[in-house]
Amino acid sequence: MFIPRLFSRNIYAIRKFRLPVLTICHKSMLSLHLLPLTKSGENMSKNHHLHPFIIVLTMLMALSGNIMAQTLVPDSDIILSCFPGSQRFPALANEEILFQSDKNGNEDLYLFSPDADTIIVLSDCPTDEQHPVWVPGKNAIVFDTGFNKNSRLVYLDLKTGKEKKLLHRNIACREASFTPSRHLVVFSGFDDRTQCWQIFSYDFVYDNLNRLTAEKGNCRFPVFSPNGKNIVYTVQEDNGKQYLKTMNWYGRNVKILAKDVSGRACWTPDNWRILFVIRSGSGYLLKSIRADGSETKEMLSTPHPICCPALSINRKKLLLSVKKSDKFQIITFREKTNQRGTPLPPSTSVSPVDQVMHK
Repeated sequence: MFIPRLFSRNIYAIRKFRLPVLTICHKSMLSLHLLPLTKSGENMSKNHHLHPFIIVLTMLMALSGNIMAQTLVPDSDIILSCFPGSQRFPALANEEILFQSDKNGNEDLYLFSPDADTIIVLSDCPTDEQHPVWVPGKNAIVFDTGFNKNSRLVYLDLKTGKEKKLLHRNIACREASFTPSRHLVVFSGFDDRTQCWQIFSYDFVYDNLNRLTAEKGNCRFPVFSPNGKNIVYTVQEDNGKQYLKTMNWYGRNVKILAKDVSGRACWTPDNWRILFVIRSGSGYLLKSIRADGSETKEMLSTPHPICCPALSINRKKLLLSVKKSDKFQIITFREKTNQRGTPLPPSTSVSPVDQVMHK
């Protein structure tokens, strides 16, 4: 049953607090040098040693067809390091970071503004509110609340504080993702026929609800490509294996990209590659792969659990949740310059999708 309290919260009741002044280490200590790769993907240099407070990360930035050595630096001196509770499922819009945390024992939503150095509490409730995503072109977010078959998607207007059900359909739904035009959303929904969580799409223009998959296992974390043409998602099959798959926006041309994946994947803004995490032995790997399943590249190897990669539209920021001690922390990096010493140009490949394309 949907929880009535979601409709009554006032935006002026949202609490703000400043991050305490706590500097773990200076930017220069956190700089990571990305190493060039040969065509076979072999490392051509030695790792750099970082400050002992920071997990040693060797990033291999191969997010597009052009492979070049890059330098990543923290986006600010304080990277949510003093925020209590785990931080997962980050989402970037402009300079603001949306994320969920179990600071109060259950999952709540928070909005971090680096410029103001403040965190806005978007929810502080006894029920879990999780998997937040930005609504393209709106000052609004969508998240899911409830548990298992009681899961529901909720739309929150950040300007007015008003909430409403995203879908007026009798279906358990979670983990939403939108096309740039906002008229189409995909999500993980429970299917009574297969008794599994499948990937569904809903068209707000034509009021159409469609099941896109008929997997034998449970599907999770569908994510639209930036151009709205393809979807990446995960499937946990009966054998316990979890696979990363892609399909087009109407459920055809399904491809298996990887196995032993963990959590949600993300697209590069040019629609060219997909970033994902896999479990490898006693460690974790962050990899990227072309959308057609070719040219897999290893970006990070660490014994620490990692999850939820996220990229900004202009490819200049990479967010990753890394587990230190007993909680996940969001580490935010940005590309400093290209190999010629000049700033990287913003991506121009992301454009709104015409509704006719999805008819």
